[in-house]
Amino acid sequence: MIEAMKSKPSRDKGFAKAARFLMLLGQDEAANIMKHLNHEEVTGISREIAVLEKMDSNEASKVLEEFGYLVKTKDLIARGGIQKAKEILVGAFGEQRAESIIEKIAARTAPHPFSFLMDLDIEQVRLLLKNESAAVISVILPHLNPDLAAEILGRLPETMQQQVVARVARLQKIDPE
Repeated sequence: MIEAMKSKPSRDKGFAKAARFLMLLGQDEAANIMKHLNHEEVTGISREIAVLEKMDSNEASKVLEEFGYLVKTKDLIARGGIQKAKEILVGAFGEQRAESIIEKIAARTAPHPFSFLMDLDIEQVRLLLKNESAAVISVILPHLNPDLAAEILGRLPETMQQQVVARVARLQKIDPE
């Protein structure tokens, strides 16, 4: 079973599948399996567990079928999240190493800074950004869906478009603080 999890051709997809399977196995069994994986696999699987909050019974059934298990309960719900990933890692590697791995993946799984804008329509976003400076808009646009960002940019006055594009082109990494 461990070799089957290690030999997935697509790492990210393999990590996602393995994470779901380990969540269904439970903390003790998952920790037992994690002990046999390399650092890349542990990190990839832990990241996926941290991102996935829960699975519904249909998804759980598919995962178990894929790994050759039968679902015996109709309402099976597996819970994930950063805490679940940490519990599994503590069981596998101890508190100190688990904490180290969790710190690394927590930074990568931080919520998207402007995710609240993704649920708004173009007019709502445009109205929110209407009185903002080119500096502010140039920080926000790269974090949006490209189609939404292009639409917003296209509706700005021409001089503002030029300023925003120039700033986005020069944009460096921005401290989230």
